[in-house]
Amino acid sequence: METWEDVIEVADTMLRNSFAAEIKTKWLSSALAQVFQLKFNRDVTYSFFNVTIGTKEYALPTDCEPDDIVLIQIESGAGSQDFEDYEYREVHESGNDKTYTILNGKLQFDADFTEDKQGLIFYVGTPKINNLADPVPLPFAYRELMVFALCERMAAARGDADRKNNFKADFDQLLSDYLMHQMGNAPEYYTPRDELPRRKR
Repeated sequence: METWEDVIEVADTMLRNSFAAEIKTKWLSSALAQVFQLKFNRDVTYSFFNVTIGTKEYALPTDCEPDDIVLIQIESGAGSQDFEDYEYREVHESGNDKTYTILNGKLQFDADFTEDKQGLIFYVGTPKINNLADPVPLPFAYRELMVFALCERMAAARGDADRKNNFKADFDQLLSDYLMHQMGNAPEYYTPRDELPRRKR
């Protein structure tokens, strides 16, 4: 599954329905907002942008201010759909191939890009799916989350409680795996221990 159209197509094969694409899109937007809220602990939306060879400066989305940026990711290779995190650095700090800064309201990357690929920016806002041909902004292994979320909502709208609960269980399980995976990528912080000798009583 690469696009929202793919998600809807798979969901339709799992649960026959006659719901309009517009309704499904609203349900998917709601489900994506739920996933982002749990991942980032805030309301977050997203936008893809094209990374091109030899270009280091990129405009922000029109509804994104520099302070709204939550996370920047760029594909590890053209068409890989494997997105890597890029860290923000202050203008006076030295950078590396995985850092960026903000100059004159634009993204400035330190890397010298040698191939055309996709970038992904997460920023404060409410996600809304405008184009079903757009990629799904989740790791490839977890895009089925959106299938389960859509099937759950369609089953609920049809009054099919059993299937609704089954899809909800599948969604919750995969969502838990996804969030645990995200935590596994988080940096580990040192926990001080008390090394002082203690007198036995």
